[in-house]
Amino acid sequence: MLVYTCICTANLRAQSRLENIMAQLKEAKNDTDVIKAYALLGHHYCFVNTDSGLMYSQKAMELSLKINNAQLYENSKYAYSINVYHQGNFDDAKKIFRQLIDTAQAHNDKAMLCKVYLGIAELYFDEGNYNQSLNNFLLSEQFYQLTNDSSGLRRAYNGIGKVYGVKEQYKEALPYFEKALYFSRVLNKDSVAILIGLGNIYKGLREYEKSKSYYNQIIALSESNQDFYNLASAYESRSQVFELQNNFSAAINDIDKATYYFYKINAENESCNMLARKAAIYYGMNNYADAAPLIEKALAIAEQNNYNDLIAISLHLQSRYFEHTHQYDLASKSMAQAHAIDDSLFSEEYEMQLQQLQQSYEVGKTEKENKLIVQENEILKNEIKNRNQYMKQGGALMIMFLVLMILLVRSNKMEAKHQIEVQLLNEEIETKKNELSLLNTQNELRFLAASLNPKFIFFSLDTIAAKLNTQDAEVASEYLAKFARLLRLILNLSDRKAISLKEELELLDYYFKLIQLQLSNNFQYQVEFHGDIIETEIFIPPMILQQFVEANISNKTMNLSIDIDIEGDILKTTLQSKDRESQFIISTDAASIEKINRRLKLFSSVIGSKHKAKDFISFQSQSVSLEIPCELNAL
Repeated sequence: MLVYTCICTANLRAQSRLENIMAQLKEAKNDTDVIKAYALLGHHYCFVNTDSGLMYSQKAMELSLKINNAQLYENSKYAYSINVYHQGNFDDAKKIFRQLIDTAQAHNDKAMLCKVYLGIAELYFDEGNYNQSLNNFLLSEQFYQLTNDSSGLRRAYNGIGKVYGVKEQYKEALPYFEKALYFSRVLNKDSVAILIGLGNIYKGLREYEKSKSYYNQIIALSESNQDFYNLASAYESRSQVFELQNNFSAAINDIDKATYYFYKINAENESCNMLARKAAIYYGMNNYADAAPLIEKALAIAEQNNYNDLIAISLHLQSRYFEHTHQYDLASKSMAQAHAIDDSLFSEEYEMQLQQLQQSYEVGKTEKENKLIVQENEILKNEIKNRNQYMKQGGALMIMFLVLMILLVRSNKMEAKHQIEVQLLNEEIETKKNELSLLNTQNELRFLAASLNPKFIFFSLDTIAAKLNTQDAEVASEYLAKFARLLRLILNLSDRKAISLKEELELLDYYFKLIQLQLSNNFQYQVEFHGDIIETEIFIPPMILQQFVEANISNKTMNLSIDIDIEGDILKTTLQSKDRESQFIISTDAASIEKINRRLKLFSSVIGSKHKAKDFISFQSQSVSLEIPCELNAL
């Protein structure tokens, strides 16, 4: 919602700014003024029409080369990179950003470094790589401080706060948003996005009155400016706070206002989302009669516009209504349709990952072809150099002798060249085979890692429904937030070959917190380390511990101990029940055990581990152990 609001606001500002730049372009008196106008048009068109932005940026770059002005060329190239980024070509944009960074560092261009680090930070944020995003926002802050750029510091502070907010590190985010707000007011800049950030942070800290005060400021500012985008955003955000306070009538009132303004700006997606949220609140109030028509309307809009994620949400809610009215056949049908769409969305994500891997393969293939061409050119250059040296030693007799020698040398070099070509071709063929084998292995690893137990998902959704039925909306909202965070972690980490032990334990912690909420905090666990373990320097397959725990504890286990030790490149994890009255039950789910063994065998082959155990899991009477091949200092 915050991103959508910022984009809409940026679009309006860009339209106004473009008109002024077009006027400047008409009045340009020399090539330098024309280049500056083209670059500005390229930069501001990124919010309106990226094709136009790329066109003007390219014109600026071409004219800069023509007049041999390196500084104007770099500024034009930056405008080009921003448009590439806004088109969604993240990999290409990263390459251009890195080129700009190298050039700026070589010329000690701090102003350019500020802009590029800020741009690549925003790119990593949109990509979901929040750690890299944070690192680059912090770098941009350092350079903006060196250049005393208050406007840039405002943007950097807002970005840092935004990343901490998404990572749910609310206390860390708060001072950065406050600094950003301070600079906004000093510079008389628009502060709506920052106020929304502060409202969201205080909502995360459960300081609901402070949160609402910031949303109220946005509403007052937006009403005076007739800013429908931010009005809709503020009402939608404030409705969430009312819902957390169990003030459902106020929440519904704000949702109605948000829906009205979303309709005014033709934001069908958000309007549909508001209808689904309103229906969910009615379900929490056991008001199924008012919820049913809202769900039908939301489903119709979602299907008309192909909003697959909202179709799935609407079908889940519709299934609950049919179940409440004892129409079990219809409930089952709606639930099956929702699950089919969920599977399709997951398949699209997996297909996108495969395409990215294929692109990486094609880039590697091109690099090898270029390497062969460079080597051929080098051979030819050396040949020409030698021949010219021979020709300078005059004399007819010597020339004839040298001609014979050149022909002999050329023959030998052609033979050597041929041998090099054959050798490189064989190496390329072998490399392609290895790359394809590694690609298949990594794809299989990612598929196995990205799967979450359907029973766990069912019980999670059932728990949310149960809490809503008991009108325990705050616990349901907390559970839903943690469940969403767990799914986000799974999607972010599952496409990586290996993650650190620290990241794996963070994912496992979210998993255990969900179990605690399911069991009303009756479930307890503790993790103990043995030996010299540095969590950030040990890398293992993603979700391996979560799958191991899930496969080997029963619903009777209420107090679980996890012992972690390391021997060489093997991380040994042991599960043991601490309950005196309940028995630790070893899972008999052979499929889950086989899946874990299969993942670890594949991972061993990818990292070249010498560990050749047939079964990585061993069972004892009251415990079960897992030996995980790992990489040390892998990243």
